[in-house]
Amino acid sequence: MLTQDILKSLFRYDEKTGLFERISDKHQGITNIKKVGYVNDSGYLLISVLNKRYRAHRLAWLYMTGNMPTDQIDHINLDRLDNRFVNLRECNNEENNRNSRKKSTNTSGYRGVHFNKQCNKWQARARVNGKRHHIGLFNSAKEAGIAYEKYISNKHGEFANLVISNNL
Repeated sequence: MLTQDILKSLFRYDEKTGLFERISDKHQGITNIKKVGYVNDSGYLLISVLNKRYRAHRLAWLYMTGNMPTDQIDHINLDRLDNRFVNLRECNNEENNRNSRKKSTNTSGYRGVHFNKQCNKWQARARVNGKRHHIGLFNSAKEAGIAYEKYISNKHGEFANLVISNNL
């Protein structure tokens, strides 16, 4: 099992940049350093340690806390390659899903908002604890988006992804 001590004997981690460097050999007091990792098809940086591949954000957590994450690690700013320790937090699957980008099929431009043709209005809905909640109907997509963010900021707490509120 990989431990913090083993990891630190093989790698250096810069918590400010989120990058790992392999300590390749110690010859006559000189340590050679090599940056490591490759990006997989899902956009995560993978690093091989003792013939096993790990996602870099999980290694960063182990390196800094001494514990391998028990569940998932969330990238707060949604950038899967930003493995700075301040950008990482331990979470469960539901919390991780709360902090996500809007779907590529989204036509309103706002998370949780779609056009309701029957009412001829913009509808805001949110999923909380696996249940869908109707927030309301609005004259504009932006009004619905703001209502959605207000609702989820109350329900999702630190995992609420507030795009509109952060840009006002």
